[in-house]
Amino acid sequence: MTASMDIGVGGLLTTLSKMALINGGVGFNIDLSRVPTDECGIDPTVLAFSETNARYVVEVRNKDIDKATSILTDLGVPFSVIGSSGGDYVVVRWGGGRELMTLKLNDLKTAYNSLWGGAL
Repeated sequence: MTASMDIGVGGLLTTLSKMALINGGVGFNIDLSRVPTDECGIDPTVLAFSETNARYVVEVRNKDIDKATSILTDLGVPFSVIGSSGGDYVVVRWGGGRELMTLKLNDLKTAYNSLWGGAL
């Protein structure tokens, strides 16, 4: 495991954005339709910004993904692999192909710093 954070204030995309900036500027590519939900037909915007402290994002190195998924399965912990980290962009998709957002990581950092003064 390289990083983990609860999905609190601001929801999933805010959590992922903070993780991207905290980890030294590493982008991510996710598919919101892969996020587990009990609700049918949930809107991607609601899913992206829903605040739930009982959920976590765990970033795992590619070489450790099989071990991590095996452990979670053995423990009965519900999980889903929603994407990957790396690169200079934040890419959010729905259903594999429909792109909802693409943002340069530097633009995310600039926006975050202008709102919060660079405090993570």
